Amino acid sequence: MKAKAVIAAPILLLVIFLCNFGSSFIPPEIIGTENDPYIVASLIQLFILVIPTLIFCRLRGGKYMKRLRFKGFRSGHTAFMFFALLLMFFGSCGINYLMHILFPDANVSSGYDNADGFAGGLYLVLTMAVIPAITEEFLFRGVILAEYETEGVPSAVLLSSITFAMLHFSFAKLPAYIFCGLILAVVLYTTRSIFAAMLVHMLNNTATIFFGDLIFRAVSSQGVVLFCLILVLFILLSAILMFGECERIYASYGVLNEDSSYTGKRKKGRGMAGIIHSIFAPIFMLLVILYIVIAAIGI
Repeated sequence: MKAKAVIAAPILLLVIFLCNFGSSFIPPEIIGTENDPYIVASLIQLFILVIPTLIFCRLRGGKYMKRLRFKGFRSGHTAFMFFALLLMFFGSCGINYLMHILFPDANVSSGYDNADGFAGGLYLVLTMAVIPAITEEFLFRGVILAEYETEGVPSAVLLSSITFAMLHFSFAKLPAYIFCGLILAVVLYTTRSIFAAMLVHMLNNTATIFFGDLIFRAVSSQGVVLFCLILVLFILLSAILMFGECERIYASYGVLNEDSSYTGKRKKGRGMAGIIHSIFAPIFMLLVILYIVIAAIGI
């Protein structure tokens, strides 16, 4: 399949968005949602995200999977990944709280109340943290980022983050998801491993499951001003430490004279031009319209 990225990637996402939307109309008694909603939702996500993406990879050719950075990360990347996780968690909490202030009626809660004991907690982690992290990273930091890389790295980072946020079909949570997508793209490029992005995503999901509503409870007990100051301090400290580790890792790449080329055939000079070309592609605009309609309906 030789279709350009600005055509092929949005088509794949259109299929996935429509399948996701269509799955909301399946009667609960048919798929067992009433009895076991989390595992059913995870299996549906596996089917909707992974199968179309695998077919897409197959159509792109036998060597396509090599572009997706399926290789392990180094032990020296652990500190960077930890600080990226902190920035991702505290940053998304702060953004969600800001959206809660601006739009009090919007649902920005991400916690889960029914983790019944240790076994229940493990079950939630598997269904709501592990499976979503693997499937979403395979699609967005894997295929979508690799596709848009031909339009330049800025386009790849931005478009993979925006479409990742759009998949969740929430206006209120859109800024936080875009922020998380940007952090995960930095993790991918710095470590050169999709598994690193999967792990950070997985740990952030886990933290959100158990501590996602903590920010709202803490505000009521500590006061808005004090809590916001503490949160901003954590965000700034995490960002400083993360980018410090990022600089150290890239310096080590230079010392070792490692290949710094990107996986796709990138067009020269595709900075802002690549972003504009990608965003204003007709099929991507259709994808945006579909997102707005589905998010407005509120699946």
